[in-house]
Amino acid sequence: MYLEETELPLYEPPREAWIGWASLTSALLALAAVIMAFVATFWGVQAYLYTQQQQRRWSDYQALTNKVEALHYTRDFFTLHQLLEPKNSKVQEFIEEKLGECEKEAAGLNEGWEQFKIETKELEVQGERYARRAAGSVRTAFILFLGAVLAALGGVGKKKLLWLASLILTLAGVASFLGGFFLWF
Repeated sequence: MYLEETELPLYEPPREAWIGWASLTSALLALAAVIMAFVATFWGVQAYLYTQQQQRRWSDYQALTNKVEALHYTRDFFTLHQLLEPKNSKVQEFIEEKLGECEKEAAGLNEGWEQFKIETKELEVQGERYARRAAGSVRTAFILFLGAVLAALGGVGKKKLLWLASLILTLAGVASFLGGFFLWF
């Protein structure tokens, strides 16, 4: 009538309920960490694209400064010829016309310069915003990953303290996500 040590028991001892919750927590946290990793990748790509646009704007700036410098040389050239040819009225009229064109072009370049500064500042602000979002998403993904690992280790090792620590990390991950969420606006 007594069970021998080699015989298997006919029933399973009841499991503690928190182990099932630990398994569910680890699965959900792993899924949330993967989603946040994809979100971080998206924001990182957006930050990279805005950095590329900003670099293109700086190359446009370089072209603009070269054009301004060429305009100054042209104006200096015509001013010098105006001083050297005081007697010829046709040359003087031509030089006056060219100097007027240079002044008009300089005024247009000044307007372009102001527009350039505004657009570049907007690109810089947007790129920094996307970089902060990417960093926040990476931080959130890492916290959620650590929570998933602790929940899994707690469930497998039947250590309730590890599972509770994973819940604390989950709350930290949610706070990190919400902090990053408010950066989106």
